[in-house]
Amino acid sequence: MFDKLRNLFQPDEEPPRLAAYSPPPDQPAVPLELTRPSNGLEQFFQALGGQDRLKVLDLCGSPATTEYLFEQQQIPRPDPFYRALELAFGSGPGYLDRQLEEDRVEIFTQHTLDHKEGEFDAVLLWDCLQYLRPELLGPVLEQIRSITRPGAPLFAIFHADDRAEQVPVFSYQIQARNQLYLLERDRRQPAQHFSNQAIDRIFKNFGLRKFFLARDQLREVLIWR
Repeated sequence: MFDKLRNLFQPDEEPPRLAAYSPPPDQPAVPLELTRPSNGLEQFFQALGGQDRLKVLDLCGSPATTEYLFEQQQIPRPDPFYRALELAFGSGPGYLDRQLEEDRVEIFTQHTLDHKEGEFDAVLLWDCLQYLRPELLGPVLEQIRSITRPGAPLFAIFHADDRAEQVPVFSYQIQARNQLYLLERDRRQPAQHFSNQAIDRIFKNFGLRKFFLARDQLREVLIWR
């Protein structure tokens, strides 16, 4: 898994297990929460073509979304992506710098996206990509491409405010085919701000892209493998 990273980082011994990183003390007392329509999510479900029993990889892994996908006769597979991100790199100041440390990268790759080639028919990426340095983002996208079948739809969300120094990390819960409930779980400095051109660039090895920009400054993107 993540062959490019393993070529860069080859520790001589098994890396230590790190304790979970505590959020910085200045987190908001009341987490942000909202319910919002989602045209991108609606078209994600349309892209499934009415087929049942499709394997859907969910990088947020909320129980509500898992239950909803079961109700839609799909096969959800939650992945502990955010947990791996926190375990390996933390969530406070410097978490992006820690993505250059070989032992922490090894911990990250041991805990997430360890699936079979071509295993998934669709992927819910949510906002996970904007918290990865370019050195980590490229191999992660290669791994995601490897574990999805050709033609699979992928649904991603990016914060569109390019002036924000920190953005909320949401738990995404599907309430309906075109409706999401978002609950803030953390705040992070984004690794970079993604314009439409930047999104096109990082998904250059994938297929078509379709963009949706909502009033709440969340840019939704539907990508085909």
